[in-house]
Amino acid sequence: MLKNTTSTSPKCPSCLNLKIVTDQNTGELFCSKCGLVLTDKITDTGAEWRSFSSNEPIRNDERC
Repeated sequence: MLKNTTSTSPKCPSCLNLKIVTDQNTGELFCSKCGLVLTDKITDTGAEWRSFSSNEPIRNDERC
């Protein structure tokens, strides 16, 4: 999923374009004009969806 982002920061260092696109599948920020990849790893700040059942016993061999 691509998300358009327009802001004063960041700006493309190559062409100085302010329209930066976020690819949320790969975690890349890239310039919409020249395609330069600005960052390749974005931290996901969304909720972590894990569920734990109180019915399941904890096995010692699964803990790290």
